[in-house]
Amino acid sequence: MYRSILTTVILTISTVSLAQTFTYAPINVPGAVATEARGINNNGEVVGFYYTTKSCVEPAGEVQFPNCPVHGFKMVNGTVTKLMVPNSLSTAIMGVND
Repeated sequence: MYRSILTTVILTISTVSLAQTFTYAPINVPGAVATEARGINNNGEVVGFYYTTKSCVEPAGEVQFPNCPVHGFKMVNGTVTKLMVPNSLSTAIMGVND
């Protein structure tokens, strides 16, 4: 009985010491009413897309709204760069390489 308790305690302590910690940070794209981050690389560069019209924000799921442009963004060291493919209605950046 003592051995099983000791084993449980040791396994619990080792598991807790290996637990990862995360830091959450807001992503604020100027002029956006909603922002979705879709990719982050090992350098901490974040990419995604944002909406500029409140009526375009998806209530749930992947609902598509007509006449609601989506704009892409890339954030590096806290600096946001807005990305838009020329002559397109929408640009969504879905991933980023290292």
